[in-house]
Amino acid sequence: ATCDAAAAVGWDGAIGSLEAGKRADLFVVRGKTGDPYVKLLASSENDIELVVINGVPRLGKVTLMEEVGLGGGEALTIGGRKRMLNLSQAQ
Repeated sequence: ATCDAAAAVGWDGAIGSLEAGKRADLFVVRGKTGDPYVKLLASSENDIELVVINGVPRLGKVTLMEEVGLGGGEALTIGGRKRMLNLSQAQ
C-alpha cells in the first residue's frame, strides 16, 4: 500500500517497505481472513492491534506490547478494548 507512494515522491530509499535500514512504520489490524484492503478500509479504532512508528511499538494490545518488551507503558482503553501506549523516547 505504500511502496508506490514512496517511490512517487522519491523516498523509497527510506520508507515504503519493510527492509533493514528503512524506517518501519506499520499498523496491524485485527482479522486474518478476507481481502486485506477491504479489511483496512473498514477498520475502526477497535480493530487496531499494534502501531509501530520508526521501528518503535507505540500503541497496541497489552499482550503484543509485552511480547516486544514494553510492559511499562501507559494503560488506556480505546473503543472498550485495553491497550498500552508507549511514548518513551530514547535520548
